[in-house]
Amino acid sequence: MGTRTRQDERDSKGLSGFRSVEEFHKEMETTMLRAQTREREEVTIARFMHGLNRDIQDVVGLHDYGNLGELVHQDVKVEIQLKRRSASRRSIASTSG
Repeated sequence: MGTRTRQDERDSKGLSGFRSVEEFHKEMETTMLRAQTREREEVTIARFMHGLNRDIQDVVGLHDYGNLGELVHQDVKVEIQLKRRSASRRSIASTSG
């Protein structure tokens, strides 16, 4: 079998991935501070987007964001919507099964 990349693992875990959007954002900020990384905000936004769950990337990628804070806020909203839809589908499947 081939080796699985971190992105493959994130994609296969779907919404129940390793951490929430807020946890991922906090971890990324902490890592950048420890590494004393300074980069343009557009680069940070691109890095953040790349680390998101593919379903969230698909939705938020349709819009432009002025700053990382706006992006994180929208990502959290999308994450909540996707979890709600997923729970609704599971509920329907369990009652029809």
